[in-house]
Amino acid sequence: MEEVNKEELKEQKEEKETKVKEKKVSLKEYQDLQDQFTKAMATAAHHQNLSKYYQNEYEKMIKYKSQGLIEELLPILDSFEFAFKSEPNSEEAKSYRVGFEYLHKMLIDTLVNEGLEIITPKINDEFDSEIMHVVEAIETLDETLVNKVSQVMLNGYKLKDRLIRPSGVKVYTLKKENNEEAQTTNEKIN
Repeated sequence: MEEVNKEELKEQKEEKETKVKEKKVSLKEYQDLQDQFTKAMATAAHHQNLSKYYQNEYEKMIKYKSQGLIEELLPILDSFEFAFKSEPNSEEAKSYRVGFEYLHKMLIDTLVNEGLEIITPKINDEFDSEIMHVVEAIETLDETLVNKVSQVMLNGYKLKDRLIRPSGVKVYTLKKENNEEAQTTNEKIN
């Protein structure tokens, strides 16, 4: 898209103002020329803003081009993770596992090269709602554990600075005393 040169437009305006003075153009014609100039400047600014918008959108599209593919591969990555949690029961299964671990590592390395970041919280990390999703709340009487991760169910993933999927975690919550038990205890005390 050709960018309108503002200096050129200003020169044209000055030329027209000079012609107005020389030819003694009517006030109405002069105002029309000024209106045309104002509209031309507004159009130029609009086109420049539009050009910047489309450039920004294009850059985002390039930056996140692999997002769709990564989203389709997440169930495969999850299946690998679930399979690796169980121990093989024979020597043959152990050899297959080594091969599958190698394939998994190759797949992860390829995706990391595309900008993928794996989010794996640790047990007892503070719950972070920006990158984690509570799958289950585990009640505890220990107040020091409240709002901390008790178990990681699914890894989370980011593509560059965009969250693709939060980590699925179990989180400790404070166990509330049952109202009936509290009343019974209070009655016994009184």
